[in-house]
Amino acid sequence: MVKNLIEVEIIDEAVISFLSCPIISKAFSVGGWIAGGFPRIISKFVILEHPLAEKAHHEILNDYIFSYINKGGDVDFFFSNEKSVSNALSSDTHYHRSAFANNMWTTSPFEHAYLKIQLVNKFFYADVKESFNNFDFLNSCYAIQKREGKFYLIYDEEALSADIKKELVIKNSNSPYTLSRVFKYLNTRNLEKISGESIDILVDLLIKSASDIFDSRYSFNLFKPYLENSIKNIFELGIVEPEEAIYFLGRFKNVRHEPYGPTYVTDWASDVIASSVNS
Repeated sequence: MVKNLIEVEIIDEAVISFLSCPIISKAFSVGGWIAGGFPRIISKFVILEHPLAEKAHHEILNDYIFSYINKGGDVDFFFSNEKSVSNALSSDTHYHRSAFANNMWTTSPFEHAYLKIQLVNKFFYADVKESFNNFDFLNSCYAIQKREGKFYLIYDEEALSADIKKELVIKNSNSPYTLSRVFKYLNTRNLEKISGESIDILVDLLIKSASDIFDSRYSFNLFKPYLENSIKNIFELGIVEPEEAIYFLGRFKNVRHEPYGPTYVTDWASDVIASSVNS
C-alpha cells in the first residue's frame, strides 16, 4: 500500500509544452491521469537531474523522451470509468484497440518520432493512489495530473528511493505480464538489481506461470505464446535459484543443431538445474 505521496507542481516550460499537445490535453480534460513509465521519466528530468547549462531544456527533455521511445516506452492514461475513456477520443481521432487500451500516436514536439498514447480501458481506478496500489512495481508509482490548468507530478516517496538505489521492487504477482516487465526494467529502465523482498514474489509469479493461475482480471491474457521466453529470461538474469526451474520440468525444450551431425533435444528445466549442480 502507498504510504506517502509527494506532489510537485510542474513549472518547467519544456515539460508543460509537451503535456499540452492536443491528444494528451484531451485525455487530461476528461479527468484522466498519466501513470507508470512516462511520469517516471519526467521525474528524472524534474527532480533528479539538473539540465546542463549549455543545453536548452527542450533538448534535454527530448533526449529523455527519445530514449524512452526507442526502448518501447509509451504514455499510459488511466481513468475512473469507461465513459471518460470514450470522452477522451475526439470524433476525428484515429486509434486501434488492444487487449486493454485504445492506442494512438503523437509526435514529440522536439523530434520526428512517434510516441504511443494508451487510454487504458480494462482497468479503472478511483484516483491516482488506487492505481498505484494496483501496480506490480513500486518503481511505476509516478503520475502526472492536470488540475485547474496546472500540471502536477505525483509519486510515491518510496518509489523515488528505490530508483535512486537503482533497485527494482515488485509489489504483487497478479499479472502474467510482470515477468516480461522484470526483464525490461532491469535491461532498459536504468535499474541494476532487484530487492530482496521481491524474490519471493518473483518465485510466486513463476509458480503461477507454471500452473497458469493469475488474477481473473487477466482472463483476456494474450501473453501465453510469449511466456516461455519471459521465464527463460528470468533464469538467464540469475536473480532466482536454478532449482526453481523444477516447476517447468517437461514444459520447454532446448534444441541444439550440430552443423554436421544430429539434432539434440533436451528438457530446458533439467538443463538449468543440472548446470547449477555442475558449476
